[in-house]
Amino acid sequence: MKNSGVKIKIRRELLSPESIYKHQNYSNVLKRHERKKRFQRALKLFIYSLLITVVVLFLVVGSYWVYVRIQKEKEEKNKADTSFVDQRTSSNKSY
Repeated sequence: MKNSGVKIKIRRELLSPESIYKHQNYSNVLKRHERKKRFQRALKLFIYSLLITVVVLFLVVGSYWVYVRIQKEKEEKNKADTSFVDQRTSSNKSY
């Protein structure tokens, strides 16, 4: 096995009042870290759900817009057909 050149040194500090002071609020640090992780997860979930909602909303609005356009085209076509028929029948009735 080849040595990769990475040396790991284990540092051991003697317990002194200064080193104990460094770790005195360790539980508070862990609590803050957990709270931050939980907030980040909630934020990601909110952003993903917001994106999904926006995409679905665009799909619904887009399909409704297409449906309305198709209905307008049908109404215009029916209006043109019925107006042509009405003119013929009204001109026949005048005689």
